[in-house]
Amino acid sequence: MTMRRHSYPYDYDLKSRFPQRRSAFGWEGGGLEIAEDGAEHNRRYYVIFDEGTMADFLDPTDPTDAEVLSQLITVLEFDSEAERNAYVQETRAEHARMQAAHTTHRSQYE
Repeated sequence: MTMRRHSYPYDYDLKSRFPQRRSAFGWEGGGLEIAEDGAEHNRRYYVIFDEGTMADFLDPTDPTDAEVLSQLITVLEFDSEAERNAYVQETRAEHARMQAAHTTHRSQYE
């Protein structure tokens, strides 16, 4: 699988770069979106993790928080739609497993 990773700050203009992006699934504080661009012979497929809502809880004057703020948006670039879709399915399944484990753990203490 060929995948390239790009990190951007929380205020990166996703609307301009990926105007046709659409939600694949979300969670509290973030979400996963998908998009495509390029001509048919040179098409690229993207997974976008936008965790920019966390920016409200961080202090840009703190060096550790500033580092996090500079990477709250992650864009993964794939050469094929099949590779991208497989990655989304794996990520969705992993997220569901984590949610189930969290729910089970919480219910033990309620």
